[in-house]
Amino acid sequence: MKKMSFTERKEVFQKIAQESIPMLKAMPYKAPQLIEGENIYQLLVDQLLIQNCKRPVIITDEVILKLGLLNDLVKCIQAQDMTLGVFSEIESDPSFETIEKGKNFCINHQFDAVIAFGGGSVMDASKVINVAAKQQKDPKEFDGLFKVTEKGYPLACIPTTAGTGSEVTIFAVITDKQVNRKAAIVDVAIVPDYAVLNPKLIIGLPSEISAATGADALTHAIEAYVSLASTNATNTDATKAIELGFEALQKTVSEPDNLFYRRQMLKASYYAGLSFTKAGLGWVHGIAHQLGAIYHIPHGVAIGTVLPSIVQFYIDTIPEKIAHLGRVVGVASIDDSDIVSANKFHTALKQMFLEIGIPSKVKELEEKEISTISIRAIEEVYNTGTTVPKYFKSQEELEELLRTFLDE
Repeated sequence: MKKMSFTERKEVFQKIAQESIPMLKAMPYKAPQLIEGENIYQLLVDQLLIQNCKRPVIITDEVILKLGLLNDLVKCIQAQDMTLGVFSEIESDPSFETIEKGKNFCINHQFDAVIAFGGGSVMDASKVINVAAKQQKDPKEFDGLFKVTEKGYPLACIPTTAGTGSEVTIFAVITDKQVNRKAAIVDVAIVPDYAVLNPKLIIGLPSEISAATGADALTHAIEAYVSLASTNATNTDATKAIELGFEALQKTVSEPDNLFYRRQMLKASYYAGLSFTKAGLGWVHGIAHQLGAIYHIPHGVAIGTVLPSIVQFYIDTIPEKIAHLGRVVGVASIDDSDIVSANKFHTALKQMFLEIGIPSKVKELEEKEISTISIRAIEEVYNTGTTVPKYFKSQEELEELLRTFLDE
C-alpha cells in the first residue's frame, strides 16, 4: 500500500474531525450541580442524604490527609451518623494498580457515594474507582471512548487547585505502567454529580502552582472557544472562563491570600471544563503533552509556554474570534479592527504569562527532538479528530514554530 503524504493524511483527518462535530454537539452531557457558598460541606452532605447515601468514601492523597484539609468535611459527615471511609493512596499520575486498590477499598466499605478531595489526579482516579467498584470490573476495561456505559454512585469533586476542570469533565487519564502509556477514559458516565468549589482550600497555594494551573484553565477555555465544534453554549462558558481568568490569574499569583480572586479562578476552571468537554482542545495540548512526556515539564508550564504562539498562529484564520476575546478582557476597544484587536489580545496574553513566571522558551528543548515532537503532536491532534480551526501546511511548518521555543 502506498504511504500517504502529509497533505493526504491531513485531508483524511480533517474529514474525520469534521464528521466528529455533530457527535460532539449531540453528546448527552449533563453538567454537575455547582455547590458553593457558606456551609459548603453541609450543603454537600445534605445532597448526599437526599439520595440516601450513608456510606461515603473520601478519595484523596497523603499530603492532603496530613495537612488536615479533610477535617471540616469529616466532622460534617460524621455529625450525620454516616459511616465514612477514607482512601488516601492516590499518587500524581495515578496508575491502574492504584485504581484497583481504591476499587477494592470501596467494595469492602460497601460504599454508596464517592467524594474526591484533591487535584486533577485525585479527581481522575475517583471517577474511575467509582465506576469500577460499582460494576466490580477491571478498570482497564474502560480504557478508550465510551466504554463505561453505566454511571457509578453519586460522585462529588472538591478541587484543591484551579486549573484541570476535572470536576466537570468526561475525561480521566490513568497511567498504564505495564506498557508505559497514559490511558484516556472518556465517557459521560464518569461525569461527577457535584462540583464543590471552596476557595479556602487554595489560599496560599505557591505562586508557581497558581500560575501553571491558571494557565491550564485559560488554555482549556481558549482552545474550546476557537474549536470548530464550539456552540453558543460552549462559547458562553468559555468566554466566562476567559474573562474571569484574565482578571484573576495575576492577582492569585501576586496576592495568594486573596479569597475573592481564588474564587474567581475556581469558577474560571469550572466554566473552562464545561466548555472543552464538548468543544474539545487542540494544538496547544497536542504540543504541550509531548514536551511533558519527553522533558517532564509541568503540564501547566508547558501549556502556558505554547499558548501565545498558537493564538498568533490562528489570527489570520479566525481574526474575528480572537478579536472578540481582546474586547472581552478589555485590552481592545470596539473601534479597533479585528486584526488589531486580535493582536492586542495575543500581546496581552503573552505579557501576562511572562509576568506570572511562565517562560516563553523551553530550556530543555533540543533541536534533535523537534522532529519527534512534531510527529507526535500531529498524530495526537489528527488521530483524536480534534476540530482545530487551522492546520499546519506541513510538518516542517510545525517544526519552525517549535524552534521558536529553543532557548538559544
